[in-house]
Amino acid sequence: MAVLAVIVGGYVLIRWVHWDADAVAAVATAAAAVAAFASADSSANAARDSVRALSYATKPRIDLHVRQNQDSLTVQVVNDSTNPIGSCTLSWTLRDGSTGSRVLGSLAGYSFTTTGLSIGAQGPSYPTVEITPNPGRKAGTDEYRVAFAGVQGSLRWRSTFQITHERDATSDIGGTQRQAQLIEEREM
Repeated sequence: MAVLAVIVGGYVLIRWVHWDADAVAAVATAAAAVAAFASADSSANAARDSVRALSYATKPRIDLHVRQNQDSLTVQVVNDSTNPIGSCTLSWTLRDGSTGSRVLGSLAGYSFTTTGLSIGAQGPSYPTVEITPNPGRKAGTDEYRVAFAGVQGSLRWRSTFQITHERDATSDIGGTQRQAQLIEEREM
């Protein structure tokens, strides 16, 4: 009811002041268009922020499995999520000073399968890197960096993790204090 009163009051005012009703309608339409544009822009920003937050929350998680063999180190890079990784590179600096890197390409994540009434998880493939020669039982720190990138929704991102293994020369299993830390994370 109040809206109707405003409309009628506005019409009476326009007639009383002798304004051109078409000009007033054009100005009102322009003002409504500006308000609609501002609302749409705000809505687009909110949607973009929501997609960004969801993308960060669902980004893949990387894990490294390192096994010391007689002549080499076997390193497996594992994507511990259901989301794929677009590109991945492993680089290392071992306790004997040797360095290297390998491009691993894309890594699939876990997928869920259904057959009849059963539901199961199908694990991702694990790219395996053999590092030769094995630095042996020498004590020290092996450092691995995993740089990986991908796309989640409309967000392109890149992350780098550093994983260190402290080796104890007295241990038959190669020692092991393991530490992982995020080095870099950014949108591209």
